[in-house]
Amino acid sequence: MGAITRMNELIAVVTHQRAAVSAEGSQHLSSVEQVAERNLQDAPDCNGQDLSHLAGRLSMLGQRFSVSSQAPLIGNR
Repeated sequence: MGAITRMNELIAVVTHQRAAVSAEGSQHLSSVEQVAERNLQDAPDCNGQDLSHLAGRLSMLGQRFSVSSQAPLIGNR
C-alpha cells in the first residue's frame, strides 16, 4: 500500500510541475505573439532588409522557448 501512496504522490508532484511549465510556456508564447504583432504593425514602414532582420529576431525568440519531451521525472533524477 505504501508503494501505491508514493506513486500517487509522485504523480501529483509531476502533474503540478507540468501545469507550471505549461503556464510558463503560455506566457512565453504570449510574449512572442506581442513581438509578432509589433513587427506586423511596423512592417509597412520597413524595407526588405529590416523585414529580414525582424524575421531573424522572431526566429531567435521562438528557439529560446522549447519544451523537451525527455524531461526527467522527480523520482528519476
